[in-house]
Amino acid sequence: MKSKVCVIDDNIEELDKLRYELVKLDNSSLFEFHFFLKADYVDMALVDYSIYLLDIDMPEIDGFLIANHIRNEINSNAWIIFVSNHENLVFNSFLLNPFYFVRKRCMTNDLALAFTKIISELKRSERFYLYKTREKTLKLPYQDIFYFEVLKNDIEIHCKNQLILKERKTLKQVIKEINDHSFIQPYPSIYLNLKHVSEFRQNEFILEDNSIVPISRNRMKMCKESFYRFLNEV
Repeated sequence: MKSKVCVIDDNIEELDKLRYELVKLDNSSLFEFHFFLKADYVDMALVDYSIYLLDIDMPEIDGFLIANHIRNEINSNAWIIFVSNHENLVFNSFLLNPFYFVRKRCMTNDLALAFTKIISELKRSERFYLYKTREKTLKLPYQDIFYFEVLKNDIEIHCKNQLILKERKTLKQVIKEINDHSFIQPYPSIYLNLKHVSEFRQNEFILEDNSIVPISRNRMKMCKESFYRFLNEV
C-alpha cells in the first residue's frame, strides 16, 4: 500500500516545484501525492495521510497552525515536514516535533534527504517482534514498542497507548531476537527503543509518553553516544 502524502503551499509556482521534485524522487512508486493551494481540513480528515509537507509562510493560515491541527485533531503520529524560505524558523518548528525541515533554496537536496529518511523508517516499521504466550502469538511492530523490562522471572513489554504485555523470557533472549541498533540497554533490566525517546538527561531518558527510563552510571557514555548517533541516522 502506498503512503499518502499531503502537500500544501499557497504559491502555485512553489507547489509545482514541489510536485516536480517529489514525483522525480518517487521512482519506486512508494507514495501517493495530493497537492493543495490551501489547507482543506475536511479532506485531511477523510484521507489517511501519513506524511504532510507544509509551507510555513502562508497568509491565510500558516504551516505551524496547520501542523498543530493535524497533531491534535487528525493524526498525532503523522510525519510533518516543514518547507520554507525562512530558515530562521527551524527552531520554532521544533515545538511541533517535525520529521524534517526543507529549505526552499535547497529544495532538491533537502527533499532527497527527507525522503531517504522516510523510506528508511518505512522499512524499519515492517520489522516486528513475536510475542508468544500459550494462548496466542502476536506480531508487535518495533515502532510500537517503547521498552522491555525485567520483572522477576518475566519480561514486561511496554508499548504504545500504555499497553503492557508480559512474557516468560529472559532479557538476554529478547536482545538476541531484536538485534536492532534502535534498541539499547541503558539499565541492566531495561532494553529501550530509542525511537520513542524525546529527551536525554544526565541519568535518564524521557519518553514520548513522559515516562522515565533510568541510565546506569557505567552506561552513561554509551547511551549518550547511541542516542546522538541514532538522531543523526534518522
